[in-house]
Amino acid sequence: MKMDELEQLINQHRDQLQYRFEGMDGSWSVIQQQLKPDKPSHNWVKNLGGIAAAIALGLMAVWGYTQYNNRFMLSAELTASINYYEETENQLLRNILQNTDKLDPIIQGDLDEIEATRINLIQGLPFAPADQKERIINSLVQSYELKIEMLKELLISDQLEKSFAHEDAHNL
Repeated sequence: MKMDELEQLINQHRDQLQYRFEGMDGSWSVIQQQLKPDKPSHNWVKNLGGIAAAIALGLMAVWGYTQYNNRFMLSAELTASINYYEETENQLLRNILQNTDKLDPIIQGDLDEIEATRINLIQGLPFAPADQKERIINSLVQSYELKIEMLKELLISDQLEKSFAHEDAHNL
């Protein structure tokens, strides 16, 4: 009911509403005349300075990025060795954890300590003096070998325990 009354009011006064909406006193033309026309900027020195600053900033960013990456990059041979050792460690850990729920806390502590030492060695390598890098790399390799040897021994001892337990169960 209310909608019909509103619609009827709009239909009766459509001409007046249309006229008010378009602006009955020409206010838009007055406002448009007061606006300043767009002028092209002739300040080429500011534009050139902005471009030069952007180029300089871009070059500094590229230089900083390459310096950062060069500092933390390891040789391809060392990276390949690290990947091999980590894959071997992960495989041994998966084999061990298939047989047990979790590692003995003492053994886990020793493995964590080796891992923390290894992380420190890797993080310190890029900052080490050139004459110390070989010693750090050797220590890094030794830490991988030590952890792998510990995991192998743990896997062998788990397998022996299972073998003895199976024999004892079979002999009963």
